[in-house]
Amino acid sequence: MFELCKYSKTLSATVAVIAMAATVSGQREAKLELSDDAPRLSAEEWLKGAPISEYAEGEAYVIDFWATWCGPCIRSMPHLSEVQEKFEDKGLTVVAVNVEDAGRSVSDAKALKIREFVKKNEERMGFTVMLDDGVTDRSIRQAAGYNSIPMSVIIDKKGRVAWTGHPLDDDFDSVVEGVLDDSYDVGKIVEARRLAKAAIADFRAERRAAAFEKIDRVRDLDPSRHSRLVIDRLQITAMDDSPEDALPYATDLIDRVFASDARSLGRIAGVLNRMETDDALTLARRAGALAIERAETPVAGLFVIHGETLSMQGDYAKAIELLERAKPLSTSTELKTEIETRLAEYQKLSG
Repeated sequence: MFELCKYSKTLSATVAVIAMAATVSGQREAKLELSDDAPRLSAEEWLKGAPISEYAEGEAYVIDFWATWCGPCIRSMPHLSEVQEKFEDKGLTVVAVNVEDAGRSVSDAKALKIREFVKKNEERMGFTVMLDDGVTDRSIRQAAGYNSIPMSVIIDKKGRVAWTGHPLDDDFDSVVEGVLDDSYDVGKIVEARRLAKAAIADFRAERRAAAFEKIDRVRDLDPSRHSRLVIDRLQITAMDDSPEDALPYATDLIDRVFASDARSLGRIAGVLNRMETDDALTLARRAGALAIERAETPVAGLFVIHGETLSMQGDYAKAIELLERAKPLSTSTELKTEIETRLAEYQKLSG
């Protein structure tokens, strides 16, 4: 469900939101960081495809960790196969590392079960497959701080860890493509992460100007991974500091930084609504309309946010139309209740 923008006006609440956004679910403290040299693969057995003893310079790799008992791992396999087929000619190799016993070599009986699984799923698994001897899982997945699977690591053409996460994450494909065409700069990603953490520390120490300066650098380096942090900076400017500076900042976010990011555009519209000025609502209307237009599939929360903007401008007929479109899309009882409440309010106001 799309979260509605219910931003607090207090600094302490904002810091809490920022700190939460900076925490990566399912991770512990990492020893293997982005831009580190990727550890070599250590296999008990290569089950499919040519063995890989070294990462070839100028080629990129996806290392995906899976197990036969892991439903989400199996569901991600067709996509990994598509990625392998799409980018093979550009120098990508996808390697699925079976970690049936997470960091330990498996028994002969389990090894036989895994071989049978790979053979049975030949078409689903259109990539290289290896059986881990325990070393690879410890040196890569666990060292990167992940407790769960599926988990993928993208290795760039210099043999460095460029990205870690779930193979079905929204940015997985774009990072693979960026690594292959040299448009993805892992150094910028690392620097943005460092600055985001430093900005949180500045907020906690009430060094707001220093935090803003760091967030603006994050915005230019890696906004997609730190969108909540960047939009929180807009919220603080709009509600607490200098509303006159918020509109130019928001315009830049809408037109340049998050121009094709539907969820971020929706959050920006929510922040602007709470300013309640004519200029802010006009800008919120544009952001909300763009959010709906850019969303790959209809999202109930985006209709609700845009409807709120329209209602604040007195356009109740269009607001009602949007909420009617949102009703069948919502799977949340809370959001359904909110939609019904707002509908009744708008219908009453429309006379």
